[in-house]
Amino acid sequence: MSATRRQVLATLPLPKQVVDHLEQNSIELTMNESNQMNRSFLIENIKHYDGLIFTVNDKIDKELLSNIDPARFKALATFSVGYDH
Repeated sequence: MSATRRQVLATLPLPKQVVDHLEQNSIELTMNESNQMNRSFLIENIKHYDGLIFTVNDKIDKELLSNIDPARFKALATFSVGYDH
């Protein structure tokens, strides 16, 4: 029996080391290749993912979170440096 691969959406291009680490841990990554993901795409498609990697430039609000499938979604992670954001 094979384990189900988790699906994670990243709103930004991630470094190769991060992508490799996710793949080694059976996480399928859908990654935006530009600097800013289209918000309407994010809102419409977040329900198909188990997690979201985002930046401080992405608006994470009630509108977005209401589209998450609570039975499926496991993690929100910011990809940033610094503090107070």
